[in-house]
Amino acid sequence: MALVIADENQVLNHEYAVDKPSKIEDLKSPSSRTTIFPVILYDSNVFLDTKGTLSNISGSKKIGSFVYELNAGNLKKQIEQNESASRKVSVADTGYRLVQIPGMGFLISDGSFIVKFKSPVDKDQVNAEYSLSPRYEMPDATSYVSKDFSGLEGLMKRIEADPRVLSVELDLIDPYIQLQ
Repeated sequence: MALVIADENQVLNHEYAVDKPSKIEDLKSPSSRTTIFPVILYDSNVFLDTKGTLSNISGSKKIGSFVYELNAGNLKKQIEQNESASRKVSVADTGYRLVQIPGMGFLISDGSFIVKFKSPVDKDQVNAEYSLSPRYEMPDATSYVSKDFSGLEGLMKRIEADPRVLSVELDLIDPYIQLQ
């Protein structure tokens, strides 16, 4: 029997002896894997509600420590009209949007994205060329902050097309993870 180990760049074959017969149901090549594309719901309104003061507003739904509405409605109006509620919600917290992951539910975006580079030396050049503001760095990637959601998808597509870049993806927030 031959064991086939596949990765993105090559296929390696390794033969070994097997005492029992085995059956491999389905071996997919890397290119045949299903790619899931997250969808930013631009009309959604999402607010961090750590004190639980916004979850009773009609039309709003709770997801972890966040309260949201799919389209601007009562939640946004109540926050804009109610001085006491707006003081409890930081202005910076209103920049969130829901992101739908097909078949999986919702995550949250603050407009930041992650870029993986082919070489670490390319990072500074790409930062300067696209006027990027680093948010935090990881060993093989950097998270960036976007100014807003209006040009986010276009910017991500331009950066992903850059030959110095391996990949670009949204830096998503799992609303169910609680800070300790």
